[in-house]
Amino acid sequence: MTTSVAMRDIIQRASARAFLVGIDRSAKGRATATVHAAQSATNRADLDALCRKLMATDAVAKVRLRRHSDRELAGARSIEALLAPMRHEEILFDATGVVDRGGRLLCFTRVLRSAMGEKIGGIYWNPRWRTLYIRLDRSHYLHEGKLRVADLAGAERAAKAALADVTDENFRPAVRLGFDLPAADLVPVDDASLPRGASVFGLMRRAARLPAIGLALGLGTVAAANAQEAPAVSAVNGKLAIIGGLTDDDTRSTEYSGVLAGSLTVPLSHSFGFQADAAAGSADGNAIMGVGGHLFWRDPSSALVGAIASYAREDVSGGPELESIRLGGETEIYLGDFTVQARAGHQFGHDVDDGFFGRVDVSWYATDDFRLRLGVANDPIVDTTVSGDVEFRPGYEAMPGLAYFADAAAGDDNYVRASIGVRFYFGENKSLKRRHREDDPEDNLGLEGLNSVTAKTGKTYGGYIAPLET
Repeated sequence: MTTSVAMRDIIQRASARAFLVGIDRSAKGRATATVHAAQSATNRADLDALCRKLMATDAVAKVRLRRHSDRELAGARSIEALLAPMRHEEILFDATGVVDRGGRLLCFTRVLRSAMGEKIGGIYWNPRWRTLYIRLDRSHYLHEGKLRVADLAGAERAAKAALADVTDENFRPAVRLGFDLPAADLVPVDDASLPRGASVFGLMRRAARLPAIGLALGLGTVAAANAQEAPAVSAVNGKLAIIGGLTDDDTRSTEYSGVLAGSLTVPLSHSFGFQADAAAGSADGNAIMGVGGHLFWRDPSSALVGAIASYAREDVSGGPELESIRLGGETEIYLGDFTVQARAGHQFGHDVDDGFFGRVDVSWYATDDFRLRLGVANDPIVDTTVSGDVEFRPGYEAMPGLAYFADAAAGDDNYVRASIGVRFYFGENKSLKRRHREDDPEDNLGLEGLNSVTAKTGKTYGGYIAPLET
């Protein structure tokens, strides 16, 4: 087995999801390998292990690690800009083909611009149709208001000649020439093709605003390829929260509560996972507890769909034992820095109101470790409330899983609530955004389950309190 084959075998077998490994040599012939990986696709420990294995082959004198953030990859406005940090003398491993095929398109662009010069207005790639669109500068093809057919034929010959130099049996894009661009998603191949006027923006529709990494799907993308491989649950993980809250409305004085809530999430298969929730605490002096579960399918790059169930109980001092059962479904949709969450189902039990419950939230990740969320909820007791919450992970080196959170809500009868707490995430060291999408779904009890019993007597779980029924 040759050294290059052995190194590629190491990369393919590694837990780390590197999308590119390039080789460069110094003037003295010493080889350096650079490992490229998306931050959202793999952890640092796995990448470090891969680098050590590559060094152990003695084929390279040095191994460098280059981790690309999602923002960096998604921010490229052209294929040239996307590939700029990935240039190497030799490509050892190209998991998605993005560097090889993107390099071919750039080579085509350079050859064609060298042959045609200012006659080209821009060169663009449509991944769905695997077609190159060459926008010609009309001023170079008009003579006394008429098109010169001979010049157009020359442009076509130049494009065919440039294409022949970069295609093979596995990559044969089509080419179209014209003075206007089609109403389709296009991405500039080189920086010289970036739009410089409103008219071009209109012709290209979303092209200049969409990231090149998303538009270049026909080349094979880094982020999407890694996301498609990601499991529903990255590994067994858990979380534990300490919550304190207060509430007030027209029917009572301010009341306080405290609770300890935890979850354990496990993978069942590549696409399915299960989470168990549990909580216990005190609401205005009464003991409360609850358990819940989620069975879900998830693709961390796009969405989650699952079934939920919970049981909650409150032992009212001098009163009845309240019990509530909730059965329903949940979904999460991941849209870049936004997440849309929804839950709905039916509530029933002992000494609690039966009926529909539901909740919809929209989250925005200002950074990967800072989430803002707004939501609206309805249940048989509380009716409708509007809420907002925030969660922040400072990323302390000694406690990477520590996060702070707070929430507030308002509803009818001058109802207000507020709560604050600290949460500890257990498992791989990763950002808050990745934890929410790759590890644990929202627990069943934090904002819904226990409230179904505490609301009956005006008590609270984690600050979530409904008006006292009369």
